[in-house]
Amino acid sequence: PRVLPSGPVVIPVPSYIDYASVVRLSGLPVKTLPLKEEMAFNPDIGDIDALLAENGMVILGQPNNPTGILYKTSELRVLARKHPSAMFIVDEAFADFVENMDSITRDRPPNVVVLLSLTKIFAIPGIRLGCAVADLEIVRRLKAIQPPWSVNAIAQMVGERALQDRDYLEKSRSHVTAQRTRLVEHLRIMGCFTVYPGAANFLLLRIDRTGMDAAFIAAKLLADGIAVRLCHNFEGLDDRFFRIAVRTEEENSKLLASLAKIIN
Repeated sequence: PRVLPSGPVVIPVPSYIDYASVVRLSGLPVKTLPLKEEMAFNPDIGDIDALLAENGMVILGQPNNPTGILYKTSELRVLARKHPSAMFIVDEAFADFVENMDSITRDRPPNVVVLLSLTKIFAIPGIRLGCAVADLEIVRRLKAIQPPWSVNAIAQMVGERALQDRDYLEKSRSHVTAQRTRLVEHLRIMGCFTVYPGAANFLLLRIDRTGMDAAFIAAKLLADGIAVRLCHNFEGLDDRFFRIAVRTEEENSKLLASLAKIIN
């Protein structure tokens, strides 16, 4: 936000909490756009269009966190071109998990900045390695405020080597897609969870059983050595929501068995 327009910032919610935190720290006003639970948190581009102001900004995840929902990239391109004085920040940190992903880095409108990360798909968060794809003038502004030595030599070497492993990327995408589908099917059979089938390496769940909330589920799972993300502090969610990761087949089976034990 320090190098982008100074107008209001539209953030569809629920979404990654730090979007709004960073904007507010920069002194900019936030306009949250609640995604409708009855529509499975699927976004309506028309709602974003209606909230956009001249010289404003939009920040969104593609796919979104914690819902895993994807925006239609073609609609984002049209919207960005319709509002050339607004800036669109599209966070594709989890996009590498999406099969046949239509990244907005391709045919990117000039007022779109795309955030990319190597740490998610390669499971190497400690190297803190990512990048922004933007027009040259925005890149110049970013470099002007970039701290020296923002990426260390080891992170550069690891990143270069990781990007060469295309086979790993393809296998990871296929694995996540298959295991996510399996989790959705088994969770729905249990009959007491609403499952929001996103496109990322995680799933948002809502516990629908009276007398149980997400914290109860999380505590029982933790006793079995499984950690999940409580989602009550995401705007638009409450104490019934939690997020699970799509992991190995063995770990996913353990999660399903633990959940079945808890609800029974």
